[in-house]
Amino acid sequence: MMRAVYLASAMVVVISFSQISFSEQSSSGNHSVNEIDDAPDFLWGQTELDYRWQLIFVSFEIQGNFSGNDSVDVFALKVSSENGTRVGILTNSTASFQIHSLNQSNWAIDDSISTKWTSLNEEWVYYGEINLSKGYHAIRIEKLGANEELMNYSFKLVDLGPVVPNEDSFEDLSRLFSNLYLLLGFLMLLPLLVVLWWNRSQVLGLQSGAKGIEAHEMRKLRRLRERLVEATSTEQLDERLIESALSQLGDSNWEAVVSDWGEPLVRHLTRQIEICAWRISGVGGTLLIGIRIGPESWNLAAIRIHSPEGSVAGIGGVSPKRLFQGDEVFLDKLAPRSTTFLRVTITGHPSVIGFHLSGVVDGNPVAVVPMSSIRWQEEE
Repeated sequence: MMRAVYLASAMVVVISFSQISFSEQSSSGNHSVNEIDDAPDFLWGQTELDYRWQLIFVSFEIQGNFSGNDSVDVFALKVSSENGTRVGILTNSTASFQIHSLNQSNWAIDDSISTKWTSLNEEWVYYGEINLSKGYHAIRIEKLGANEELMNYSFKLVDLGPVVPNEDSFEDLSRLFSNLYLLLGFLMLLPLLVVLWWNRSQVLGLQSGAKGIEAHEMRKLRRLRERLVEATSTEQLDERLIESALSQLGDSNWEAVVSDWGEPLVRHLTRQIEICAWRISGVGGTLLIGIRIGPESWNLAAIRIHSPEGSVAGIGGVSPKRLFQGDEVFLDKLAPRSTTFLRVTITGHPSVIGFHLSGVVDGNPVAVVPMSSIRWQEEE
């Protein structure tokens, strides 16, 4: 009796492996294979792949069925190509077909595709394709719906050739060139380092150098102020000396000039222009007027001195030489971001004087009128 049991078991094993052996020997070309017994409804994982999973190959056409209580079949697919194979799955059956690309170490699913209703060679079928590496992968078929009747299915595995690497995928190899990048970066910075080394004294002493320049500028402005007061206080005016001093004031820093001359009697500031006026100490009726132009030029510019009350104010002289008449000085064109200083001698005996600047800016007439006036008679 025991002999009969052993003999029957051996025959089952021999039949199972003979089917696998036949399939593997017939893996080239197109072959039709029927499902052997009932395929498992789960994927191998914890245990190794064994005889329970029917082994099939690319280019096979497989016939199978679902019985009343069977809804999932899993087949083992072997790929023998060293570089892998791109496999297509083609079927007319209305079941769900999936190909799982498995990790050959732990049998985890690395990738998976399902068939979709597709027009292929002018024929509508369920189709899908995937890249599979060398080794064992899985095909899973699942019956759709709750129909318990016997259902037949079939599918074909199509060999689409070796796997072609994706040209859009790149591997970051920058780590291999880290030392080269560091060397090139150092070589590019080397000229800057050399220049910094040559000028290290100026770079390290930048703050003190700026202070030195500021002090030098203030000393220059102080000498110009003294020279201007001295030149205008003598009976014989040295016009060349006055014009030179005014020209150097125009070339100096505006804030430094304002700081050196002190708080202006009148100061008016807009985006287009800034005007300051000082009385030159030691000189009875002389004004120093500074004009700083904004980003737009002024054309046909003129400045008018007037007295809001009391005696009429007039102009006795202008330095540098400008055309003037009555109470108005004609400045012509003032360039953008330029600075102009004028020495204006006031005649008459006004108690209060004011002034306004007019001109054409960007084709439009503009007038600038400072709100404050200068108490003139009290300061003589």
